[in-house]
Amino acid sequence: VESPSMYKRETWALSDDEKLKAVPVLHGEGNRLFKLGRYEDATNKYREAVICLKNIQTKEKPWEVPWMKLEKMINTLILNYCQSLLRMDEFYEVLEHTTDLIQHHPGLTKAYFLRAKANAEVWNEAEAKKDFEKVMELDPTMTRQVKKEILKLEMRMQEKEEEEKLKYKNLFP
Repeated sequence: VESPSMYKRETWALSDDEKLKAVPVLHGEGNRLFKLGRYEDATNKYREAVICLKNIQTKEKPWEVPWMKLEKMINTLILNYCQSLLRMDEFYEVLEHTTDLIQHHPGLTKAYFLRAKANAEVWNEAEAKKDFEKVMELDPTMTRQVKKEILKLEMRMQEKEEEEKLKYKNLFP
């Protein structure tokens, strides 16, 4: 038998106030799990926090101050979620979420950066470079980091090209 204080209700059963209090805890737990390399567990915490916030957000008027505050919190959590997905090689899901974020909030530098990395992983060189350029435009302090990523992408593309040349060379004697 557990004492009442030991019992943890599911987030769907919490009041809006309790959900708001649970979000920073879930966010922090997600970050801790991410640092430990437990990306799947981290994504579950971020997802749970997003669900709490979206549930509260439905009761607000879109684009008004309370709604926007929740939206900002949701965006942060979705970007963390995407960072975990990248580590789990879920590139197409990252592309989907970051593209959605960019459509609604075109100034989110981290969304462009994560989308660029996902595009690079699925061999979308032009799209990756376009997003990396946008990152440097939005945040010039990231130029060094972005140039490293572009160099890495170009090296991978060259390696792929070399592999394909070898493969096709043997096909046509």
